[in-house]
Amino acid sequence: MGRVVLRAIEVKVNDKWQLLPLATFKNTRYSNKSDDYVDSDKIGNMYQDYIEEASLYFRDYVFDSSINNNMHKPVPNDACEEIKDIISDYTYCVTLSDWAQYAKSLEEKFKKDVAELYYKKHFKIINDKLDCLLQNNVYKAPSEEEIDDEREDLMYLEDEIWHENFNLIIAVNNEYNFIYDLLYAIFENWPDCRLYYFID
Repeated sequence: MGRVVLRAIEVKVNDKWQLLPLATFKNTRYSNKSDDYVDSDKIGNMYQDYIEEASLYFRDYVFDSSINNNMHKPVPNDACEEIKDIISDYTYCVTLSDWAQYAKSLEEKFKKDVAELYYKKHFKIINDKLDCLLQNNVYKAPSEEEIDDEREDLMYLEDEIWHENFNLIIAVNNEYNFIYDLLYAIFENWPDCRLYYFID
């Protein structure tokens, strides 16, 4: 069975941190303290829950234990008791501004990587030829083996840029927009909030 990233949202309302309840049809929720499922409170025809799955890109590229970035922050001491009941030992606390800054850093790196990719893909041979002209040398075309090696390197680089980094930027921006819109839909403003992510 695969691992997923779970998210819980804590908001500060009336100077008190509390979990943002989510409506679900599941009538039980997992309690970390009792290590068992407990009955959920009823909300109309549905039940109260606090966690949901987040993008798998976060599992692979943001919160994985082998990745070193500034998103790895511990749970604050003043977290509400409900969050302590459901989170795991390896939980990271993130704010909306953390996501915005992280998205900006990813976008800056992405722009540099795209420029480097297309430089390597389209301008290297031209520049090599121009260097030979300026130095009065004869241009020596790369061997088929060198061309194949370079083509393979470019394929890996292109795959990393477009299939990993670009999609991660989209996932981060989607996460930010989802939370931002959700808070406004509920509160008609943006109270202080903390987002808890843990891998299950």
